Amino acid sequence: MTTTDISEAFLVQSRRLLTQSYLPRIEQAVEGLSDEQIWWRPNADSNSIGNLLLHLSGNIRQRHHPAGHLCRGRTLLDAHRTNHRPGEDVEG
Repeated sequence: MTTTDISEAFLVQSRRLLTQSYLPRIEQAVEGLSDEQIWWRPNADSNSIGNLLLHLSGNIRQRHHPAGHLCRGRTLLDAHRTNHRPGEDVEG
């Protein structure tokens, strides 16, 4: 197996895990939360769930959240889901 084959296999497996395993788990965990729960932080040094979702979305696409923290509830989850569409390339 060549380096190119290994790289392609890694990308295929990563896309599969992101779209078929991780994203459904994230959706299930977040869908029942209120906006207050999504943006709550236990202390000033911690990130909120909403901030972590924005971070994950930013890793897939260039940051396109000029008012990132203004996304709320369903909008935030929809933005995250949009950035994890099956079959699209994962940017390096």
